[in-house]
Amino acid sequence: MSFVTLTFLNKVDDVQAVKMLKKFLDNAKKRLDDFQYIWVAERQAKNDEFKGNVHFHIITNKYWKIDKWWDYWIDLQLKNGIKPRDKNFKPSSAFDVKRLNSKNIKAIGTYVTKYVTKNKATFRCQVWNCSKAVSLINTDFYTSHEFLENFERLNAIRGVFKVKDKLGETLITVKNMDLNRQTLHLYRRLDERNKAIIEKYITNKNAK
Repeated sequence: MSFVTLTFLNKVDDVQAVKMLKKFLDNAKKRLDDFQYIWVAERQAKNDEFKGNVHFHIITNKYWKIDKWWDYWIDLQLKNGIKPRDKNFKPSSAFDVKRLNSKNIKAIGTYVTKYVTKNKATFRCQVWNCSKAVSLINTDFYTSHEFLENFERLNAIRGVFKVKDKLGETLITVKNMDLNRQTLHLYRRLDERNKAIIEKYITNKNAK
């Protein structure tokens, strides 16, 4: 698995940026077998030249040849009218890849939630999307209080958030569960359901 960041050569509006992202993903789907992903938009904060410019973080299930895909991402921008601020400006960070250790469940969860939940900016486009197989996966399920008690016994509740009405009465209590090797077995029911979904997806895909 890998964590890809796509940035632009110059200022772009949100609509144009998402169009570029979709073209990039469409090309990747054609070239990479069973390409799966989830992406999220973020505003650049540390780049003073392009402050507020949108860029994209993508978690994928593929290895990327950086030179090849860096060239493609730069050329894609140039062909669609996104010119560098000067003719020699081709930043190495435009296509950035970090490897994710798929054995470290917690690290992957942290990568995903970090960029999805911290995003409080306003956009004129989608702020996230994913591939079809990822969209089919279940991320929640109904449980009894016993399920919650298992986390409490393992001291695996990160935090508690309460929603109250105007009188101060609690309407909803949200508990943030830790996902690690100690707690992973508690999600086995969800895992089994998703395995069945993915197997069906692959069977239907192969049948076509």
